Amino acid sequence: MKFKRLKMSLIAAFLLVAVIPLSGLVYMVETTGENLIKEKVSSHLLGLSEKSAEAISRFILERGNDIRMLAYTISAGGIGSKETLKKHFNTMKEHYRVYIDFFVTDETGRLYFRGGEKEIPAEIIFHRKPDIKVSSTEESASDVFLLDYRGASVPVILLSTPIFDSHRRRMGTLFTLVDFGHVGNALKNTVIEKTGEVYLVNKGGYFISSSRFGVKVLKNRIPNSTQRSGGPDTGIYELVDYRGKNVLHAYRRIADFNWYVISEQDKEEALSELFQFRKFMILYAAGTVLAVFLLAYFIAVLIVNRLKANYRREKELEFLVVQKDKLAALGLLSAGLAHELNTPLANALLYTQMIQEELDENDTALIRKRLATIEEVVKHGSSVVRNLIEFTRHTESGVKETDVVETFEKLLAIAGPHCESKRIRVEKTFETAMPLVRAETSIVQEILTNLVANAIDAMPQGGTLKLTARYLPPLEKVRIDVADTGQGIPPDSVGKVFDPFFTTKKQGEGMGLGLFVSYEMARKLGGTIRVISSNEESSGKAVTVFTLELPVAITGTIKG
Repeated sequence: MKFKRLKMSLIAAFLLVAVIPLSGLVYMVETTGENLIKEKVSSHLLGLSEKSAEAISRFILERGNDIRMLAYTISAGGIGSKETLKKHFNTMKEHYRVYIDFFVTDETGRLYFRGGEKEIPAEIIFHRKPDIKVSSTEESASDVFLLDYRGASVPVILLSTPIFDSHRRRMGTLFTLVDFGHVGNALKNTVIEKTGEVYLVNKGGYFISSSRFGVKVLKNRIPNSTQRSGGPDTGIYELVDYRGKNVLHAYRRIADFNWYVISEQDKEEALSELFQFRKFMILYAAGTVLAVFLLAYFIAVLIVNRLKANYRREKELEFLVVQKDKLAALGLLSAGLAHELNTPLANALLYTQMIQEELDENDTALIRKRLATIEEVVKHGSSVVRNLIEFTRHTESGVKETDVVETFEKLLAIAGPHCESKRIRVEKTFETAMPLVRAETSIVQEILTNLVANAIDAMPQGGTLKLTARYLPPLEKVRIDVADTGQGIPPDSVGKVFDPFFTTKKQGEGMGLGLFVSYEMARKLGGTIRVISSNEESSGKAVTVFTLELPVAITGTIKG
């Protein structure tokens, strides 16, 4: 029995039972935690986008209200003096600091007044016509564009509102350039941890506000997004941003201008707490697996040790049963040994007495002849006893290869006299160049002894015992047939002969374990035992044949 493999299998089973649920729990906890954190972060980002979008819309609406009030002021006194206009415009620029310059056109659309910034070309109000309604009133705005102002490119928008007289006749139009960089600075100052930011892009994806990580307004753009383009006004998803980072991305569309306020944060930073938790879970899982392994090892060793002890006890009991059954078989086979041993001992005694009588005659040659005869008969008796001891004693020599023919010959040396006394003729046919079988000699002896003893016992009136051994190359096995011409086995008992405690003998004559043990030993060796019985009584014809097949030894030599 392979106890080492059993121990490893038990440990593996314990680990699987513990690791699979633990892995599922860790995966579920991590997935749930990741989804909760992403939901929380994305909700925060979306909230920032919505608040920023509201602030931008409010900023533009306030600028529209400013120029509308300024247009009312101008219309109350008439367009009139340019000095008066200049005074109004300077007051607005100083008070709000987001206005770069103002322009006024008359009712025909010609430039009537321009502010004090001479470097700003007046034609800008004709090239950048405001076409976006700021509110339900007449104020309109342009998209963001770059203006060269005081040595820098400044993002600006152009706002316009009509100037009416008291009779609602249009007197002209008021234009103003608004520094949109103030909006960009406000968004840039919205800091989200170390990697989060809020910025504004137009419908083409170009930045119209600056970024924490350095971009050029209306020069750089973000990757296209199928979720954002043509989608709903708000959205949350993951993508690779303009820096090539995996980010959690939330946007809010400013519908009137088709702008998108975007809030982002690096996914790695957003899930940093989860990553810390993951490290803890890995350490926890590793500790748990180690603890389970140690417990599994302890339990497996305990189980295997108990199995080993039970296995040893079972083998000892099996050995005792086998030995008892074997001794019973040998007792049957050895019944003829009494005559075999009695004759040489009687001869030895007779010749000893004769020597004593002949000592007085001092016939040295005759005495030597008598002693030689005594030596011969004693050696013969010793050989018989030695064969009997070899078959009686169970040895574990460690030799895993056995010569079947040699084992048969030793068995017949013991069983031969008994067969003669019971008028049983032995016929043997052993193939030459037989390979060795893969089995211990003592085990093969036990199996053959049981088969031969049963065959002899089946012929109380005498008969023929046929022993055959040959090699089957296709199967790489040695086939041994033990046939007898006895009374045969009843048909209803043929299928039971290998069952434990089944016997057809009278009570007290057998335990019914010989064939069972032989069958089990043959099976463990990789072989088998079969039986065929014709249940016929015809002299000289075998009616019962037990066939034993044993695998040959790989390294075994061929016996010539």
